[in-house]
Amino acid sequence: MICRLEETNDTLQGKGNRELFHKTYVGLFHDVHDFPSMSTVEGWLKQAGARVRRINAKPAVSEKQKLQRIQWVYDKLKPHDDGQFTFKQPDITIWVDEKWFYLRPTVAKIRHVGDSTPQTTPMKSKRFVPKIMFLCAIAEPVGDFDGKIGIYPFTTWDVAKRDSKNRKAGTPVLVDVAVNAEVYQNVLHQVIKDASEKLKDQIEAGSKIVIQQDGARPHGMVFGKDMSNSLKRKWCRWVEVKGVFRLETQPPQSPDFNLCDLSFFWALHKASLNMDGRDYNLESMQAAVMEAFWAYDREKLSRQCAYMYSIFREILDNGGETDYKLPHEGIRNQGSKDGNFEDPSCTEELKLKAAEHISRLVKSLGSDSDTSDGETA
Repeated sequence: MICRLEETNDTLQGKGNRELFHKTYVGLFHDVHDFPSMSTVEGWLKQAGARVRRINAKPAVSEKQKLQRIQWVYDKLKPHDDGQFTFKQPDITIWVDEKWFYLRPTVAKIRHVGDSTPQTTPMKSKRFVPKIMFLCAIAEPVGDFDGKIGIYPFTTWDVAKRDSKNRKAGTPVLVDVAVNAEVYQNVLHQVIKDASEKLKDQIEAGSKIVIQQDGARPHGMVFGKDMSNSLKRKWCRWVEVKGVFRLETQPPQSPDFNLCDLSFFWALHKASLNMDGRDYNLESMQAAVMEAFWAYDREKLSRQCAYMYSIFREILDNGGETDYKLPHEGIRNQGSKDGNFEDPSCTEELKLKAAEHISRLVKSLGSDSDTSDGETA
């Protein structure tokens, strides 16, 4: 056993391989070799350098997409007074994205005491769970603005056409709406209208607003060549858009550049599950999600925005890869001291390293190194 442990130790430390040791496998190892206690096995594995790590699926990126990612972050660098660089932009960024919120999870863990029987709710199908799509618009909190623009469900009220065991004919029913370019643009108009009201002071002070979206097909058709004339006329009626709002499409395969995808959607989902009055119907779920959105803590949102700068530094450091691990930068402790969570700084060494990555990627791609992201408003 000692030889095997030494071999494992050499493999982990010498080759730098990070193996996963789940407690289930530790238990099986304990049963097979008949060790006196589980703590003995866990202690030996810990001494060998074993660790438990959760692995998440990351988007696969090509060389061209790596170049687009790192170039997108590199272009945000601005010189700072102290000779370093900063990611802090004069514009206000509004992140918009859609997400499906499901009526209930198909698997859940609960705690019960004694012989009590957990209550279960039957489902017609675990593959086709009722769900609602929401579009969320958030920004970094600044001044009196709490960072929340709005959350918009893609639903409408219809009436039941015939009697059934669930409802009578004529009863209002909440149904989902298919999201196409026209539906998306109508919601985007509402986002701009709400942002104009909530950021009125910043706009009057001369701030510009960037609406950042991903490259989904309905998004690209809003201002692309496939945009209908009626939509163009409707957009042009928004006089306040010109010179204030600008639409920006993030690089492909880059959900980590959008705060909604990065962390906010998951936090909002967890918060909506604990809302009072949430039941197993779409109406209560929609109300719970919207209530959780407006009740979301401003300080938590500020911390999430601060992590974006850490991600930008990692992108410049690893050449646009998606498989990176954020370092512990003490963002929570930093905010508790001075109330400011963000650190948008970037060293000159990191900027030079990013320039080397860009040069290498451009050279390897040759004439295919176009990093343009399409049309903007």
